[in-house]
Amino acid sequence: MTHVTVVIPALDATATLSAQLTALQRQRSDVAFEVIVVDNGSTDGTAQLARSFDRPDFPVRVVTEHRRGINYARNSGVGAAEPGIVLLCDADDEVHDGWVHALSSSVDEGHWAGGRVDYTGLNSEQTRLIWGAPASSTHRVSEPYVDNTFGGNCGFTTRMWIAIGGFDVRLSGAGGDENEMFMRAREAGYQMRWVPEALVDYRLRPGLRNLVRDRYRRGRHQTRWEKTPGGAHLAGTMRPIDTLGRMAKLVILLPAYAWTPQRRYQWVGSFSRHVGRLVGWWRHRVFPSVDASI
Repeated sequence: MTHVTVVIPALDATATLSAQLTALQRQRSDVAFEVIVVDNGSTDGTAQLARSFDRPDFPVRVVTEHRRGINYARNSGVGAAEPGIVLLCDADDEVHDGWVHALSSSVDEGHWAGGRVDYTGLNSEQTRLIWGAPASSTHRVSEPYVDNTFGGNCGFTTRMWIAIGGFDVRLSGAGGDENEMFMRAREAGYQMRWVPEALVDYRLRPGLRNLVRDRYRRGRHQTRWEKTPGGAHLAGTMRPIDTLGRMAKLVILLPAYAWTPQRRYQWVGSFSRHVGRLVGWWRHRVFPSVDASI
């Protein structure tokens, strides 16, 4: 029987980790699995909390990764897992019953799996409005291929992870930090399986400030992603001249976005992302050695 490991990157996660581990405890499945919580430099007792869940019928291990960044944590957790299948989820989300079975049964040597995300369970209507979040995620098929796997709801074999070199730590903590690896996987001949039955309640950070921060960081790191092996297969461009053109268009269209709160939030998020792209391009061109170390 293939060994299954659930890896949970965690940084100061005592407020939410218990709910996630409890959700994993109540999985309705005949699939035996182990949980690895990767303590990514927490100062709030995350590791102790994780260890308190460990028991013979629900094995929980803690791996320490002092280098901050979710891709450092993901790689450390996958590297500590037994050969077989790895499922990723986040410390601040909650998996639904049957998640382990649905996701792990869809992974094989030629496929990774991506599950569905629900935005209603852990978020208020106002938070969903700010982020423009639907009730749940859908699978988008694009040509040329652009990956949309959620790093907090996916599964793959350890063999695939080794073969393509793992998650790129240069993108750690940025939007798309998981997608770059799966773009490389696709280029290497692996295929994605969409598993809507593998459902996770996804937690958004409330408030407009968190939206702006997220979109800015995504934009800043997208300029770096474009130059990675996985990003090399992206269509389109993030050249400054194109980004400035899109920002100018947003300014011109601002009155059209001002009529409803949803449209205003959408405008703010888009503009923040383009600002991030400009800053990312500037840092890469003017301070390339500094940028490469982030």
